[in-house]
Amino acid sequence: MDSTELEQAMRDLEYFHHLRCLPGAWIVLRLDGRSFSKLTASQFDKPFDIRFRDVMYQTCKALLEELQGIYGYTESDEISLLFRRDWNLFDREVEKLVSISASIASATFTLACQQVAHFDSRDRLLSVATGGCGSLRLEWVVSLVAGERRKNPGRGDGRVEWTIRRL
Repeated sequence: MDSTELEQAMRDLEYFHHLRCLPGAWIVLRLDGRSFSKLTASQFDKPFDIRFRDVMYQTCKALLEELQGIYGYTESDEISLLFRRDWNLFDREVEKLVSISASIASATFTLACQQVAHFDSRDRLLSVATGGCGSLRLEWVVSLVAGERRKNPGRGDGRVEWTIRRL
């Protein structure tokens, strides 16, 4: 078996390689810090540390810029990003989106706080029929903020990052 045949054989075993986010669907990407309870226990103040919030904000901003998202929200060790329905980076390939976003978040956070951090990533698709473009985005941000406020009343560490893009 030559190297070309071997490469094709290996590629054929990449079962999920061809998965794509549905065309025309809004994509919400959610990232979550792995074992952040241990990570933050030694380096940050509880229950709230502005330094941690700022590093998460910086991480969210890097993701928005690198992946061309339109909205981002961070709360605790979670980051959610919204992508336009016509977003086509990586040809909407799921494996690329989740692996590269987790890499960007992990690298950005690690460099910012000088302690190794890991993120996992998953995507969600919002229905094409879910209201108008503007109302959908507003509802998405409001639901995130409201949900976090119910879980953590009185905490003001959630931030929304808006990118300046022509929609």
